[in-house]
Amino acid sequence: MAHPFFLLFIGVLATSTSVIFIRLSQTDAVLLAGYRSLFAGLILLPFFIKALRKHKHDYKGSFFFRSLIPGLFLAVHFAIFNIGARLTPAANSTLIINMLPIITPFLFYAILREFINRAEIYGTILSLAGLVVLGVTDYRIDSRHGAGDIICFVSLIFYAFYLVLGRKNRDIVSIWLYVVPLYLTAGITTILVLFIGNESGLTDVPIFCFYTLYEFLLILALALIPTVIGHTIINYSLKYLRAQSVSIIILSQFIFAGVLGYVFLNEIPNYAFYIASTLIVIGALIVIITARPSHTKMG
Repeated sequence: MAHPFFLLFIGVLATSTSVIFIRLSQTDAVLLAGYRSLFAGLILLPFFIKALRKHKHDYKGSFFFRSLIPGLFLAVHFAIFNIGARLTPAANSTLIINMLPIITPFLFYAILREFINRAEIYGTILSLAGLVVLGVTDYRIDSRHGAGDIICFVSLIFYAFYLVLGRKNRDIVSIWLYVVPLYLTAGITTILVLFIGNESGLTDVPIFCFYTLYEFLLILALALIPTVIGHTIINYSLKYLRAQSVSIIILSQFIFAGVLGYVFLNEIPNYAFYIASTLIVIGALIVIITARPSHTKMG
């Protein structure tokens, strides 16, 4: 089991870089989300074709369609998170995403009928208190930060659904047969929505335009590191590790983001960040430690 945990740790480190690339990029936030997903799907397409040939006797047509709904959730998460990440410090946006262990137990019960106990509810309340401390303090310091925190929290809801569905779809015979249609769905849907918005006059985002080499490299890095590496590893881990085990490793993400934000964006977290971090981590640990063992078959 050591290998899957180590692999997951690498994936979490990779995903923590996303906020840096998002903040450095000048591309429209929603379009950036679309390109990120589309490029990731295209990069991994050869792996999908290879896996399809290997598992042609085990692959069911329904597997492809089971990637579509989580792909839509991922599309909305990426788009909303991109907007929020540009309004709040890197450490804050990533810290909010790390509330996943607090929300997912409720979704696991609603979707997979996994039990939620009283201690998990207490952990949720404590961790939500951390978010309140962070949001209220940021709003007083800079109202843009408070708005960014709220937007990132909304994106967290979609991210949580996306991960729960990833856990539910762990029986798909190959990770490539799941994540490639998922990324392509997210990318194509996002760009299609922007195209319709442009045609109807609701948006004015140049979808097909020329970018500088620097901007292209940022988009490519966003697709490669946090998406192809990070999200693929997290989805792979959901096949073999308990969901709460995945969540506790994901908690380390805000530490990486805080360091990267300081190094690349010269952002020094204020005192509220440390208070909120402590409350959220304690709340998450209560959820994880007291969680009942999964009775579902792994593998």
